Amino acid sequence: FFINERNEHFKGFFIKNEQNEDLNFLRIDSINASKSKSSGCRFDTIYSFGKNVLIDRKMNWDFENCIKHILNRYKEKPLTLYYYIWNNRYEWDNGDGSHHFAAANFLATNNGYEQIFKCNIKSFCINNEVANKLLDNYEMFVFNISSYIINEIFKEDIIDIVRIQDDHIIVLFDKDKSKNKEYINLLKLIDKKYALYFNEYLESRLKYQ
Repeated sequence: FFINERNEHFKGFFIKNEQNEDLNFLRIDSINASKSKSSGCRFDTIYSFGKNVLIDRKMNWDFENCIKHILNRYKEKPLTLYYYIWNNRYEWDNGDGSHHFAAANFLATNNGYEQIFKCNIKSFCINNEVANKLLDNYEMFVFNISSYIINEIFKEDIIDIVRIQDDHIIVLFDKDKSKNKEYINLLKLIDKKYALYFNEYLESRLKYQ
């Protein structure tokens, strides 16, 4: 979800919708904000986060109190969720309550508990028309290095450099006019930690919409 729609090449990249829905909280895959996250802790799943809270930190919380804490914190208003259709992924847009939420997930998963929350779901899907136009015209890569370095290497071949989240950039090369096609083909072979071939990734996501 790094795309900057303010850039002229990515205008209208997402189609957005909003609706209210009752949802089992175990369908929520990500938590937007957490004190643990801000302090540098990362967990692959909410379940593993909850395990850390209850087992590693030895917090003596039960399921009912965790749910009560969440509902009291948000005054029983609908939880705001972002739903990314290309990954079938729900993310809770929270400001607090992440530890209790994760603990409840751990307990519910292990014991078969169920909890339905009222949710305001803001869904995002990729605009196929915009995406296919980009795929037809450009070779696109995501880098986590300075745009200055990229400019020095490829110079006039670059159509645009778009700054995105966490100091990453998306670089667009013209498919037809590039003078460095051999180098661009080499970039496709580099480990995605250093150069993510965005065309390939985008095509794979479009299949799931």
